[in-house]
Amino acid sequence: MSLSEEEARGLDDLERWQIEEIKKGLEEADRGEFASDEEVQQTLKRLMRVRPTGNRCA
Repeated sequence: MSLSEEEARGLDDLERWQIEEIKKGLEEADRGEFASDEEVQQTLKRLMRVRPTGNRCA
């Protein structure tokens, strides 16, 4: 299975975006800018929320 040109371009764009975001994060860390304990806890709560079980596709 091979990717179409459009799919390959989309992956290239995603990879470029990810690399830029990583660079930004490293620059923030170098400046000592980190998330507070409260920000981390809020993010974890948001990400760990249980989703409703109704209307799932098997």
